[in-house]
Amino acid sequence: MAKPGSANTGKLRQQVQDMLAKNEARVLKTQIACAGSGQKAAAESIRETIYQTEYTPPVLPSAETGKNNTGETIIPGNPTAFETRKVGSTLEIEPTIGADNVNIDLRFVPELIWHTGYTVWHEGKDKAGNSVKTKIPNFYPLCLHTALTCKDGQYGLAGILSTKDSKGEIDMTRKVMIHEM
Repeated sequence: MAKPGSANTGKLRQQVQDMLAKNEARVLKTQIACAGSGQKAAAESIRETIYQTEYTPPVLPSAETGKNNTGETIIPGNPTAFETRKVGSTLEIEPTIGADNVNIDLRFVPELIWHTGYTVWHEGKDKAGNSVKTKIPNFYPLCLHTALTCKDGQYGLAGILSTKDSKGEIDMTRKVMIHEM
């Protein structure tokens, strides 16, 4: 991919459009938010995921009997605290139009959050032989928190991030380009 040659990334945008047409790239998300000068705006396409963050400790069996004081092999921990995580995409903006009505100072916060599975923190069986698991969700965020100056009507590249692979790990060979207009 050739360098665009100026701060106006319209040429870069065209190169990306060409890559999309050839199936060499794909659009992960498009979000639009509009706000007046000095006003904040947000767009969200999310699902709220509520999950446990703290548990009472499980009651484990004694080494001698293989049972705890209730006769069970394990009493699972109970959730005592919860958090909510937004999974999906959010965009926050705060533009300030310059005195020349061309330059725009833009606070720009795009985020993509994926739920990539669970980590099992504890596993055992209750007295009925049922499997008991204490698990916590794994999230993979792509976030850019920036402020930049852009020109009205021109595309600008805000950042490039590395995305995840099929295992939820960072894949340095795949990039996500974040731009504004």
